[in-house]
Amino acid sequence: MSNEYTPVADTVRAVIDHYAAQQPDAVFACFPETQTQLTYRQLKQAVLAQTAELQACGLETGDTVSFMMCNGQTTLVLFLGAMYGGYVISPLNPAAGQEQLQYVVGHSDTKLIFASEEFAPLVEAMLAAIERPIHMQLKDVDAGCHFEAPTNLQLPPVAAADDAMLMYTSGTTGRPKGVMLTNKNLLAGGMNTAVAHEIDATDRGMCVLPLCHINAQCVTVMAPLVSGGGVVMPHNFSVGNFWPHIIAEQCTWFSVVPTIISYLMHQANDLDVVELKQQLAGVKFGRSASAALPPALHAGFEERFGIP
Repeated sequence: MSNEYTPVADTVRAVIDHYAAQQPDAVFACFPETQTQLTYRQLKQAVLAQTAELQACGLETGDTVSFMMCNGQTTLVLFLGAMYGGYVISPLNPAAGQEQLQYVVGHSDTKLIFASEEFAPLVEAMLAAIERPIHMQLKDVDAGCHFEAPTNLQLPPVAAADDAMLMYTSGTTGRPKGVMLTNKNLLAGGMNTAVAHEIDATDRGMCVLPLCHINAQCVTVMAPLVSGGGVVMPHNFSVGNFWPHIIAEQCTWFSVVPTIISYLMHQANDLDVVELKQQLAGVKFGRSASAALPPALHAGFEERFGIP
């Protein structure tokens, strides 16, 4: 990083361009289910292709685009590619329920929704109840973007203050409220994590929370991006695959929520924890957020796994 507290650039696009030029062969993302990965050079190629696809769909600069998919190469490329191209990404959480999703999609003025096959019926039911036409496009979460980006692709200017992501509150005390995050906001969120935990280009984080979750977006995607590091992104959290993925992909940190800590502690009774501790020696820390972590669970996890 150019300065301990400052990103190398002030937009998501410029950060990707910087690392694609400075360390093109460094791995940005690994996808365990398909045993595939994206280097920073490939990431830039992928987000350019994604930008070209969104332009071909008729979207204009600043338009909102949404997705409802589990994690995967396609999801990550769409998430970053929309911002790279000057659009606003508004991820949809399928757990929110049809009524709340209907409100969010109507309120966000999203023009296009990408959905995986498993969520298509929910999206179709939701769109049927919305008066304005919104196009849905099916995507395979593992396929990535194979749209052919023309060599003369025109990219609109993007500034730090430009809107990049539209998130909605949970709506527990009324209608969900839209929260707009700029390029600067998102990069600051990544820097906050990177600086607080001393993450650099040698680190690789595990992302098991969905990309419709602010923790996944700002912590386990943006922190590696701003620091030139890497992220490992399985489809979702699996208690049986969590440690094997961390070991196989040589993760140095992870970010989870307290429920996941509980699952891992419960599973530990069936593991050879002594051997596991040795295999996890390269893990610098685990991060729990989004809810309070009970002190007893916190202390028990550290003792059991040897990870602060």
